[in-house]
Parts: sequence; C-alpha cells; structure tokens
Amino acid sequence: MIEVKQLQMISEDRPTQWQGVVGGEGSVYIRYRGGELQVYFSETSRDASKHGSLIFNRKVGGRYDGQMNTGDMKTPLSEVCSFG
Repeated sequence: MIEVKQLQMISEDRPTQWQGVVGGEGSVYIRYRGGELQVYFSETSRDASKHGSLIFNRKVGGRYDGQMNTGDMKTPLSEVCSFG
C-alpha cells in the first residue's frame, strides 16, 4: 500500500490529474481520461508522470469521461493507495 502524504489536483479539466508526494523522494501521478483511472508511482523521482511505473489501470467510467472529483477518485484507489 502506498501512503500519499500530499495530494494536489493539477488539472480539473479533461483529463483530470493529480500529483502526490510519497515518502522522502517518491511521487504518484494519477490521471482520469477516457473513463480510465491510472496511477503511476516512482520511489525515487518527484515526477512519476515521466519516471514512474503504471501500478493501477481500471475502467471506471464511459469512453468519453474525463472529469472526476477527488473524493470519487479515492474510492477505487483504496486497494493501492492511502491518502493522509
């Protein structure tokens, strides 16, 4: 389980995107686009969108969905992330 210490929405529009801090050096990048919720994780980089590995990819919405609020995003991710 990845403990996300700081989470910030970086885009409310399509795709909705978040960045978070994990541990001392790590990060997560979360994106909701085309109905797919994805999480990229890096233990050693503050830019998981470029240097992270895809650890979660699930279809949770329709083909043209691209916006999601933070509360709705956290529910399906509860199996891989905790948000503190």
